[in-house]
Amino acid sequence: MLRLVCCLAVLALAAAQIPARCASPAQWSAQAFVRDSERGQTELIGTRYFYDAVNQRKARFDQVDADRNTSYFIVIELHQEGTEYIYDIQSRSCKKQDLRRPFIPHSVVDNATYHGDYIIGSSATPDSGVEIEVWTHRFESEHGTFEWTGEFTRSHCFPVESHVEGRGFFFVEQFIDIVVGLPDPNVFIPPEECQ
Repeated sequence: MLRLVCCLAVLALAAAQIPARCASPAQWSAQAFVRDSERGQTELIGTRYFYDAVNQRKARFDQVDADRNTSYFIVIELHQEGTEYIYDIQSRSCKKQDLRRPFIPHSVVDNATYHGDYIIGSSATPDSGVEIEVWTHRFESEHGTFEWTGEFTRSHCFPVESHVEGRGFFFVEQFIDIVVGLPDPNVFIPPEECQ
C-alpha cells in the first residue's frame, strides 16, 4: 500500500511540472523572419507581421533580397474567406488564390503537447534570460494534416517561433519586437489592384 501511495505521489509531482497552456494575445504586430517553401522562399525573409486571431487574419509586408535585387510584397491571408492575396508592390500586380492551409493560431491550442523549455540568454544571474516553452500539435483539416511546433515565452506567452509542416511544404515564422494590439486594422484590406 505504501508503494502505491509513493508511486501516485511521484506521478502527481511529475504531472505538476508540466506548465499550464498559456494564452497569447489575440491581436499583435511584430518584426518577423519567414521561410515559406510553398512560395519558393528558401531563405529567411524579413517582414512586418500583423496577426488577428479574432477574425483569423494574417498580413505581412515582405522584403525579399534575391542577390541584392530587392522586391517588396504584401501577403494577406483571410482565413474566414479562404482567400490569400499576394501583391507585388513594384509591379502593382496582385495574385488572388484559395488558401491551401488552415488558420494556425500563434497560441498554445487546447490539445497541444508540452515538449520542454529552454532559456535564451542565461539563468546564471537574475533577469538575464527569457524562458521559452516548446509545444507541438497536429492539425487536421480539409487541406490535410499539419504538424506544428510553437515556442512561446513563459512570461506573457508571446510567440517566438512557429514551424509548420504539411503535404510536401513547410513554413517557419520567427517573431521579435511584438507589440500587443493592431496599430492599423486596414492592413488586412487588399490593395485596389486585387479587387
